[in-house]
Amino acid sequence: MRSVFFIGALALAVGALPRHAASDTLEVSSAVLNEINIVSGSTPGWLPTEDQLRQAIAITEAFLNAIDGGRYDVAHGLLEEDFKRGQTLETFTQIQTKTTERSGPSSHWKVTKITWAKSSTGTRLPGPYVAIDLIGKYENADRNCGYIVVYQPPSGGDFTVMRREILVLDNTSAREIETTRSKAELDRIWAQVSSVCPNYDPAP
Repeated sequence: MRSVFFIGALALAVGALPRHAASDTLEVSSAVLNEINIVSGSTPGWLPTEDQLRQAIAITEAFLNAIDGGRYDVAHGLLEEDFKRGQTLETFTQIQTKTTERSGPSSHWKVTKITWAKSSTGTRLPGPYVAIDLIGKYENADRNCGYIVVYQPPSGGDFTVMRREILVLDNTSAREIETTRSKAELDRIWAQVSSVCPNYDPAP
């Protein structure tokens, strides 16, 4: 589904959306907020509302805060129902703790791009989807990228988390690669890994 979201995405010129209140844990620049990216193949003429943008940012922040705080039951409760049924709380917790063991805790997230789709070809359910690209600030992983996809039913209401992908190359592994091979090999490996994140922006 990720490729569906980003193949042929369009940036539409629209009026500036309001800047969200600053957050200690989730950074979203005015430039990212004000660029509305719509996937080709979405419902013709559809645009997200300001309220949908606020909701999408809010659930993303709540989900990340719950994971970073070790409140995996709360994060699991924010998953879309089919996703939740396919991944038990026990499995979900194991995945999150394994990532934290390698990377250390995260203290900050930066949104690099927001992309929307509504009832686009290839999506499983009708309604709006939002793909939010992220870079985290981890204690032991300077190289990381990922995204969260959130979904709202066509009837409206709360967004839920449809998918989360996070790719991490922890600093211990990075130093080992650079020491035993080369810096060029480290860069090559990370470029290959991060290519899964289609809108990855390594700039701080």
